[in-house]
Amino acid sequence: MKFNVLILIGIVSLSVSIAAFAAETGSGDITNQAVVADVTNAAAGGAGNVAKAASVGIAASSVKGDVTNIADLKNAQNIAMGQGTKANLGSINIGSSQVKGKVTNKANVRGVTNIAAGAGSTANVASTNIEGSSVKGSVTNIADVRNSQNIVMGQGAVANMGSTNIQNSSVGGSVTNRANIQGVTNIAAGSRAVANVGSTNIQGSSVSGSVTNVANVQRSTNVAIGADSTANLGSVNLKNAAVGSVTNVADVKNVVNVAAAGGNANVGSVDLENVQVRSVTNVSSSEDITNVAAGKKTSNVNSVVMMK
Repeated sequence: MKFNVLILIGIVSLSVSIAAFAAETGSGDITNQAVVADVTNAAAGGAGNVAKAASVGIAASSVKGDVTNIADLKNAQNIAMGQGTKANLGSINIGSSQVKGKVTNKANVRGVTNIAAGAGSTANVASTNIEGSSVKGSVTNIADVRNSQNIVMGQGAVANMGSTNIQNSSVGGSVTNRANIQGVTNIAAGSRAVANVGSTNIQGSSVSGSVTNVANVQRSTNVAIGADSTANLGSVNLKNAAVGSVTNVADVKNVVNVAAAGGNANVGSVDLENVQVRSVTNVSSSEDITNVAAGKKTSNVNSVVMMK
């Protein structure tokens, strides 16, 4: 078997990826199309390490066109170790930027391991993350993830698999997350840890159009361990946000979803806190599941929860 190894110590590691920093793209689009197989990609040895494979990262930039990432990953390992590390596989990450077009991420993931270890670490597989940015078009994440592991360890750790996360941003169009997840393990270990599988999370943001999450999750485990930890599987979670309609369609079978040490655990649910929304629809089917929130927090299955 052909086996390629790419290891960088104390700096950024990129494997078939695009990174833009403080950039003005003119009138063009940003498009990354990558096939990654039998590869180990690692960034280790210092704080702020980033390991990316088949991903797009944009920071403090202006994009006048669309942002598109199409990734096919098989039998790969992506590892970032150190404080504030990030490990991204088949994902789009946009921070403090403006995108005048639409954002689209399509990822096909088979047999991969994605690990970020260190305080404030983040591990993303087949996910779209937007923070402190504006997108005039729609945001779409389409993920097919099978037989894979996504793990983060450290205080404030975040593990995302087949999920869309938008924070302190504005989206002029709709937000759509479609995830087919089978035979995966997603773990975030540490205080305030967050583990998301096939979920949409929006906080402190506005979405002019609809928010739609469609998730098929089978034979999988999603775990958040630590004080105030959160584990979401096939769910929509909105906080301090203004959106159009919200629709969640989840088919969940043979899964374990756990938030330990005083955390929240959601399966096939819609959780809204201080949200302006026109309508909410939740259509969920759950079979042979274990959903646990250990502590004084909540455990929701096939539910709609609204709080001010």
